Amino acid sequence: MTYAITNTEEFIQADDIIARLDELTTQDWGLDEAEQEELLALLPFAAECEANAYGWESNSETLIRCTSIDDYLQEMVQDTAEIPELLENYIDWDKWVEDCKVDYTEVTFDGVDYFLRNC
Repeated sequence: MTYAITNTEEFIQADDIIARLDELTTQDWGLDEAEQEELLALLPFAAECEANAYGWESNSETLIRCTSIDDYLQEMVQDTAEIPELLENYIDWDKWVEDCKVDYTEVTFDGVDYFLRNC
């Protein structure tokens, strides 16, 4: 059984969305009211993801809540690149984040924006 997916989460995995949609649409028993509401929110969200980032579901993409994208992108480079501590103070992180956002598209999940890698 998968878990309910809501727009309160900081990060959402594409795999989880697909699995949850599969579960909700193939149940042998009826959906309760909360599950119906979840399905009605997830269907347009998944459609928007597909329309804006081809292959998003097969690439195990992470959707990042708009309030977390700046920290996520900064931490991503700090975790993957060896930047001497002395030089970190000279990096314009705001500019770095804005440049990185070119590779992301915004999608909306029940009124909340998330960023999804589109390349």
